[in-house]
Parts: sequence; C-alpha cells; structure tokens
Amino acid sequence: MKKFLLITTTVSILASSAFAKTEGNYFGIDIIRTSAQEKSRSSEYNDTVGGPELFYSHDKKQSSTGFGINYKHAFNFDKFFIAPGVFLEKLGTDTKTGYEYSSNLYYSQEIKLQNRYGVRADLGYDVTDKFSAYVPVGYNLVSYQISTNEYQSPNYAASKKTGSEGSYFYGLGFSYVLTDNIGINAEYNRLSQMKLKSASGVTLANSGTIVADTTVQIFKIGASYKF
Repeated sequence: MKKFLLITTTVSILASSAFAKTEGNYFGIDIIRTSAQEKSRSSEYNDTVGGPELFYSHDKKQSSTGFGINYKHAFNFDKFFIAPGVFLEKLGTDTKTGYEYSSNLYYSQEIKLQNRYGVRADLGYDVTDKFSAYVPVGYNLVSYQISTNEYQSPNYAASKKTGSEGSYFYGLGFSYVLTDNIGINAEYNRLSQMKLKSASGVTLANSGTIVADTTVQIFKIGASYKF
C-alpha cells in the first residue's frame, strides 16, 4: 500500500509539472573570452623588398577577458524556439604585429578591439525540460582603434584611426535551467573576417595602406534571469 501511494504521488507530481519551455523575456550577463588574430598585408605592390607578401605578411594572435549583457524574447513552437535579442559586450583585445627588415626599414601595427554590440536570434530546441541547444546568428558592430608606424629611410610615417566595422556571426550554444527563473549557458561565436585599414595615404611612406585582416572568436559563460 505504501509503495502504491509513493508511486501514485510521484506520477501526480510529474504529471502536474509543466515543461520548462524556452519562452518569454530573458536578461543575461556573460563573462567572455575573445581571441583575435591579425594578419597584415599591404595595398601597395611596389615596395622595395620584393612585394608585400615578403615584407608585410605577418600575423599575431591575442586573447582577452571581458563581459557583456544581453536581452532576448523567446517564442516556443512545441520545443523549437526562436529568440531575437540585442547585446553589448566589452572585448578589450590589443594585438600587435610588425616586421623589421633592417634598422632603417620596418613597420609595426596595433589593433585594439574595444566594444561589440548588435542584434541576434537564437534558433534552438528544448532537448529536455532542463537542457536546450541553440545556434546564435546575427549582425554586430565592433569598435576598434588601429595604429601604424613605418620607417623607410629617410621617411617616417605614422597614423591612428578609430571606427566601427560591421560583420555577421554564427555559433553554437547550450543552456541549462537551474530554477524557474535562473539559467546558465555556454556559447561560442565566430565573426566573419574584418578588413581594417590604416589611414589611407598617410601610414606608408610609399602612400599605400597596411590592411589588418582580423579574425575574431568569442567564448562565453553566462547566467540569465527569466521575467
């Protein structure tokens, strides 16, 4: 009799428990790890060292830790969901590259990625009542500062430029529900390559520009509040 009552009670509780759908309003905070790789090249093909592929083609990778905030509203369709939203993140990477051919012929370039903000949509599926998987896609703007120095004896040139570069991104994410209102998530984003240029006609002594092809990958661990 006791076993029957226990089984009956358990079934009743499970039957009365609603499925924890990914649905409604969410506000989240993230700790992010940004990896940025800068590959330099020149737009000027008449330099004195045999072509830009020999002198300017150098790369460097740098990582940094930042944070972000986000908001989204999820619509659920029988465990499938779409969650459009907005976000703002502080990246803080500082990547430096360059090359010294001789004491009177060298260049250096520094790329600082500062903030990232944009719109996104999570396309996902509630695997269980606690666990979900989703694909984030969207468009973002990344604010940056690019500084370039070059010395080609007897000429020296330097420039600094700030701006914002737009790009698309995609990724993969997982979320887990802790309580009715609190959840945690892990996510990966990859941005389409950004081509950042130094100030045209100023940086190089030969009037070209040093372009920084910049690839950005972002890893996030965060928490969200459903309201």
